[in-house]
Amino acid sequence: MAVDPTQRYNINGKQDGEGYALYWMKGEVAAKDSSANASFTILLKDAFNEDGKLILTMKPSVKEGNTWNSYDVNVAAVKPSVSDTKTYVTTVLSGKYKTNYTPIHPQLGANSYLDASVLLKKNAENVVNIYFTSNDEDKSSEGKPNAQTEYHKYLTVDPATGDGLRVVAYNSADFTMPVSQWIVSGFDGKYNFTLTNRETGEDLVLRLQPDGKKVAIK
Repeated sequence: MAVDPTQRYNINGKQDGEGYALYWMKGEVAAKDSSANASFTILLKDAFNEDGKLILTMKPSVKEGNTWNSYDVNVAAVKPSVSDTKTYVTTVLSGKYKTNYTPIHPQLGANSYLDASVLLKKNAENVVNIYFTSNDEDKSSEGKPNAQTEYHKYLTVDPATGDGLRVVAYNSADFTMPVSQWIVSGFDGKYNFTLTNRETGEDLVLRLQPDGKKVAIK
């Protein structure tokens, strides 16, 4: 995306450097003298009070009459007046020059990242058991011995060897033993939690889906 140096919107109240249109420019055709028109600096407006709102700043070179000039601008949406039915995404003066518009800065959309508190506890160690809730029920009781699944079983470490993951039924799991206990030891800030087995120190990464209910093992 770049500022078109020769195309301006016919909107009321624009000053020098304002009202220029934007267009899509292929990176390979951006010449040295036009790269400034496609170079944006992105800043958080106010991380505490306006989370996700961004300020796009740049200094494009634009043509005014027969001369070329550069201005410090923001790229934002503006509505020239309350009676206007159109909103324009365009250049708006910033820095020492004041615009007559009230810029509408871009806003990041809502994300589905999980809160760390889903599994992590503040100032406390969180120890959990890993329980499978897939919909694939164990069919071995129906005469299909090779159709056993992880359905309603627990993930542990093989107590005989002390390593290797093992899936066991409820009545075979000893939840007081470290092999069945996992410490929530890490979070990537999005979906992935790291769990460490208390017996072996082996790490396992679990990915929680956005609804916070389903778990996929990586």
